[in-house]
Amino acid sequence: MVIVRGISDGSSILTDPSDTEIYRTIERDVGDDDWMQIACWSFHQSMSLHIKDCHSRGEGAVYPGDVTFTSFDAMMKGNLLHEVWRSEREAYNTLPLR
Repeated sequence: MVIVRGISDGSSILTDPSDTEIYRTIERDVGDDDWMQIACWSFHQSMSLHIKDCHSRGEGAVYPGDVTFTSFDAMMKGNLLHEVWRSEREAYNTLPLR
């Protein structure tokens, strides 16, 4: 669970732990696996959007399990558009995802 604390500078939402802290911990744990790195970054982006959405509705707690696959998938596809991810993008696009 992530606790939403408020807005720090008018645009950044403070959370406990911070979403950046969460991402850095995960990034460190997955190491050099490219698939895990891009998946973790995509999840982090989706989680950040979810936090903003929950905050706008006045919710004080955010659960990572509430991040939708649709949001995660959109972030994955967007991140894979960079040319360095060409082979991964082609592989991802052939997966039977639902």
